[in-house]
Amino acid sequence: MRSCLIFLGLMGSLILGFSTKVEARHTKYGAGVVLDDAGTEPKGTFELTIPKVVYSGSPGYYTTSIWLALAYGITDHLEAVIAPEVHDAIWGRDNSGSDHDFGDVVCGLKYQFAEERDNLPSLAAKYSLKIPTNTDSKGLTTGEIDHALYLLVSKGLIGGQLDLNLGYKYVGEPDDKIYSNQVSYGAAYVYPVKKISLVLELVGKTNYKEPHLTVKENTLDLYGGFKYGFTPSFGMKVSLGTRLNQASPDYLAFLACAYYFSIKN
Repeated sequence: MRSCLIFLGLMGSLILGFSTKVEARHTKYGAGVVLDDAGTEPKGTFELTIPKVVYSGSPGYYTTSIWLALAYGITDHLEAVIAPEVHDAIWGRDNSGSDHDFGDVVCGLKYQFAEERDNLPSLAAKYSLKIPTNTDSKGLTTGEIDHALYLLVSKGLIGGQLDLNLGYKYVGEPDDKIYSNQVSYGAAYVYPVKKISLVLELVGKTNYKEPHLTVKENTLDLYGGFKYGFTPSFGMKVSLGTRLNQASPDYLAFLACAYYFSIKN
């Protein structure tokens, strides 16, 4: 965790040489708190998430994941992102066991191939690659490469914006273990009220197990939260969630701060 804080400090020092004048994303109200939208960062602009924290817990087990995500607009419709991760896990009703370590690095590209106009939604495709920078020895990562593809749809609706996500993740497996591939799906509704945007999200996931793709587990989470812009260049996202079916965890929390900037000419 100390190394993570040092990295945050270095990133903060780097952005002092950048301008904070940024343009709006290519969807009107942006992404939800948990789910993505079909927008991309404009050419030459950055979005630094500092940090993104996801906390989940149930009786006897708690886990926290922290990401430092940096997105960059390569063109007005093509975005690249890199996100190193830190894991922290505690289990046992008396906190009898714990582990924390750097996790993996996720890199990705998102391409917006249609902007919203008239009755047509904004559409984008996203590819992400998990680079295994850690091993599975502590149970915090698989230690193998993952691939994921997503279709993202955004459309203005009743004064707000509806974001739809559909994805498939191929989970890499060590020789001696079997992990489940995942189909993910979700819907977010973002409704602006002055500087605050209220967000309601339904996030689902189905795990499949090789080799016959037999359904293993379904999860469905409901989140309620908000986005708040302190300035045009700095904002925060907060959301609380609960799992609607019987699978653990019982509750989830999501917190992120985002800083937008561009390189000075």
